Amino acid sequence: DLTLELRSVNVGKEAVLLAHINEVLHVGFEVVAKPDYCRVEDSHLNLKGKRLDPLKTEEITLVLRSLDEGSFDVKPKIAYVDETGHQRLFEPEPVTIEISEFFPSRISTGYAELDKLLIGGIPETYPVILTSPFCDERDLLIKRFLEVGVEKGEIVFYLTVKQGEFTDLAEVHQSNLFLFICNPHADKMIKDAPNVSKLKGVESLTDISIALTKALRELGDLQGLAKRVCVEIVSDVLLQHQAATTKRWLTELISELRARKFTTLAVVNPLMHPPQDVQAILGLFEGEIALYDEKTKGRSQKFLKVKRMYNQKYLDRALPLKKETLGTPIEVSEGFPSRVATGYVELDKLLMGGIPETYPVILTSPFCDERDLLIKTFLKEGTKEGAITFYVSTEVSGMETLVEEGPSNFYLFVCNPRADIMIKDSPNVIKLRRGAMNLTDINIALDSVFHKIDETSNGSRRICITIVSDVLLQHQAATTKRWL
Repeated sequence: DLTLELRSVNVGKEAVLLAHINEVLHVGFEVVAKPDYCRVEDSHLNLKGKRLDPLKTEEITLVLRSLDEGSFDVKPKIAYVDETGHQRLFEPEPVTIEISEFFPSRISTGYAELDKLLIGGIPETYPVILTSPFCDERDLLIKRFLEVGVEKGEIVFYLTVKQGEFTDLAEVHQSNLFLFICNPHADKMIKDAPNVSKLKGVESLTDISIALTKALRELGDLQGLAKRVCVEIVSDVLLQHQAATTKRWLTELISELRARKFTTLAVVNPLMHPPQDVQAILGLFEGEIALYDEKTKGRSQKFLKVKRMYNQKYLDRALPLKKETLGTPIEVSEGFPSRVATGYVELDKLLMGGIPETYPVILTSPFCDERDLLIKTFLKEGTKEGAITFYVSTEVSGMETLVEEGPSNFYLFVCNPRADIMIKDSPNVIKLRRGAMNLTDINIALDSVFHKIDETSNGSRRICITIVSDVLLQHQAATTKRWL
């Protein structure tokens, strides 16, 4: 912060009215404090006709905060109204302000605009939590936080249930990027490597702590080298272990990481948990950043805001988020050969050609004709293209024709106790008579067909699973999440 003092002296014999000061606020500066009677208008300061009597002095003190570094010329122009009612302009000598770099003890988030809100980045060794629903912007923020650490040669830890796109990065940067994959299927997700720890989900917090302790011990002291960690499993742990256990585990984890000079960015989805559980977790962190949706001008817009940062200065304002500024291209010049068509042309246009191949995607929808038509179109498109097509559902309405027309590449899994009277037996119809109650039965049935087609086909594959709500209703969130 810097203080700018403007002193106006009326050397005349009549009172004047101070109108405004032009060009006093340079682009890249934010007003932190000003006189109550002043109003900031773009780069100007409206003095609202402040009266200045003869031989009197008016001192205007502004506290400014720089969002950029460099050399800036401040050339204020003071406009006032004299005793005849005419507006006059006075231009004092310009002042040059030198702004050096931000705070050397800050850790860049990888997103320049967020770093500006944080006055340079997250304070070093601070544990900070990002509250955000699942969205592209959240994933991109995590990605940039990790990538900038790797690029700077810092020690980077990443605790997640998915490997995302960091598999290749982990192979290249085995000396400073460490992945902790908390997933029962980690062996299928990523190959073994010295910097990859595979853990069987989040059920055993002790196993996660042991893996972290081992990695920290092997790193040694590493004095002078910056360290950062992203803990993306907070919601998973909270869902599995409830607030008390999660809080106890995070308390120990935060203390250990801070003692090892790590700057921590944890991530939680507040929409997954009761408000009181979220609050119990937020209190453990010294900083909180919120990513949220807000309606502006009739449309939804995502914003980023620093909610708190203990004993540190930051800009208290909401930052509109745009995917392109986070690293997502807004224009695509070519089609994508590795896209899977949904069968609905307009949706495929929104997806730039279709669903990216092998991507797991979820459709959120109430029960309606349009939902059923989208599902049917997705399945029919698959069978038409000759793709191996799976449909896991409690209903068979409208699927009889597909079963009859595509016996070699269409498989119907009917999860319903009344399956025998719903559809006749067929080699490609698998009847799961205990419905969504027994997830093991569903897994065994799927694995059996997976094994069969793995031996006979290398072609394109797609699956539609419409039983997610049924499973969630039967088994609650933790079990459903683990099964999915």
